[in-house]
Amino acid sequence: MELKNRCVIPPMGTNLGNRDGTVSEKNLAYIKRRADSGVGLIISEIVGVHPTGCVGLGIYDDRFIPGLAQLVDAIHAGGSKVALQLHHAGREAPYQLKKGTAIGPSAAASFIYGIPPKEMSLDDIRMIVRAFGDAAVRAQAAGADAVEIHAAHGYLLTQFLSAHANQRKDEYGGSFRERARFVFEVIAEVRKRVGNDYPILVRISAEEFIKHGYQVEDVVSILPDLVAAGTDAIHASVGTHGSPGGITSAPAEYEAGWNVWRAQKIKEAVDIPVIAVGRFTDPRAADEVIAKGAADLVAFGEAPPLAPDHFHSDAARARCAVVQDDAPSGV
Repeated sequence: MELKNRCVIPPMGTNLGNRDGTVSEKNLAYIKRRADSGVGLIISEIVGVHPTGCVGLGIYDDRFIPGLAQLVDAIHAGGSKVALQLHHAGREAPYQLKKGTAIGPSAAASFIYGIPPKEMSLDDIRMIVRAFGDAAVRAQAAGADAVEIHAAHGYLLTQFLSAHANQRKDEYGGSFRERARFVFEVIAEVRKRVGNDYPILVRISAEEFIKHGYQVEDVVSILPDLVAAGTDAIHASVGTHGSPGGITSAPAEYEAGWNVWRAQKIKEAVDIPVIAVGRFTDPRAADEVIAKGAADLVAFGEAPPLAPDHFHSDAARARCAVVQDDAPSGV
């Protein structure tokens, strides 16, 4: 996939979908305005791969394909490529927690909701791995140019990485690399189902940013496995919704680019594109990150994306990326 520029609009929760998880006219009106910005790539808001963890738009059944195809067409009409972000909320699925149908790596309560999910059996794990693969095939059917696997911000894949959420004693628990097994299997299943020439992005929290949580060095240690499983680009976010300070959508008191050093550590360890994120509000700051080789694309989501013609220079137009963190609620 070749982008016309390095500008990206990634997932932004809108809560505009229909009650049944299908794309609404409001979704389409919103995304058309985003596509008018002229960015190279737009990553959709989360689309749920299975009913046990769907908290917004869905992609767990073929009935969602027509609406998602309309979303894709609206983005393509604006001249951008589109990736659909495949998502499972795990223990951060409030409706499922209330119904007792939420699942997670262990029966450890969410920092946000305080309600434990059901611990996933091996059959459950296989079921969700297949669900990610099925969802990726539906994304292809809807005309999306790529998919992004959501392994950030405390959702299901992050929960497997986290020693707080993952207390398993089998092959999916233990050391950080063992806890990452589920993530590897999801990526590998998606790769198997979509073929070798279809781009797979992985958005990962480069650091859990919570007491006794995993560190960026842990993530760097599994990067070869992520790439071997089929990852084509890393979208390096940080934290979970249980982290202090609301850092998944960092507030104004955080300095611009405060998270770039983590993206740079990842970029130094892999030979695939890396997207940085962290309170960028000025294209010039983003331009400097690209110029020094800290990242391949830069995310700044505290201000609305500017059309490339509004950037201060040809270099910025070529190099900036506009990326928005998910809303703290995940919807």
